[in-house]
Amino acid sequence: MMVNKVILCICAGFMALLPLAAQSVSGTVTDEKNLPLEEITVVALQASDSLYITGGVTNGNGEFNIRISHSGKYMLKLSGIGFQTKYIAFSLSADQKKQLGGILLKEDAYLLSGVTVTAKKPEMELTSSSTVINLASSSLGSQGTLFDALKRLPGVQVKDDGTILLNGQSGATVMLNGKPTYLSGSNLATYLQAIPASSIGKIELISMPSSRYEASGKSGIIKVEMAKNNVQGFWLGSIQVTNN
Repeated sequence: MMVNKVILCICAGFMALLPLAAQSVSGTVTDEKNLPLEEITVVALQASDSLYITGGVTNGNGEFNIRISHSGKYMLKLSGIGFQTKYIAFSLSADQKKQLGGILLKEDAYLLSGVTVTAKKPEMELTSSSTVINLASSSLGSQGTLFDALKRLPGVQVKDDGTILLNGQSGATVMLNGKPTYLSGSNLATYLQAIPASSIGKIELISMPSSRYEASGKSGIIKVEMAKNNVQGFWLGSIQVTNN
């Protein structure tokens, strides 16, 4: 009896050392000339409500491989400047490594009476140091307030008391048009609730700020920039923040 228990414990120990199984989806993105497309934003959304799950960008060979922690039904969104956004529905069973193969993105630029019309910026751009969300190109900017939009951004968590966490870290500094708000908690929440999301151009999430932001905050930076066509200013204490 004791021997069986020892064997079970040893087996359990080996199982604990094994890497946790995870699902993934991969593929290769090319243009209409069959050339690989680099830095195409690839985002996995939950099929039921379009909730952001995870994302990444294609490498120099146009390849991507995204790990997804749970099985289920998803929507893959591929976007890049100058290309039409593409959606692909897919499902993952437990431990499945789904290969989508080649994915074609068509150019989204055409000539009309001598004028070149190009696509809007992608909703999300991922770099090595930050994540940029272009609210002007996203449904997040069509309704609600800046506070509402922040609650739906990847890596951002907003608590009931107004505390904003970036990648699980509290103390992130919110900057508006390059200026720190110097607000926190309920005061910051009240201020952000007064700003329409439609007035925002983009939001940049910087989880590991460089030395240029050292005085602003070490727990992350949330940079908010007003839309260029927005002429309305917002008062922050005795300072009016405008788009000038």
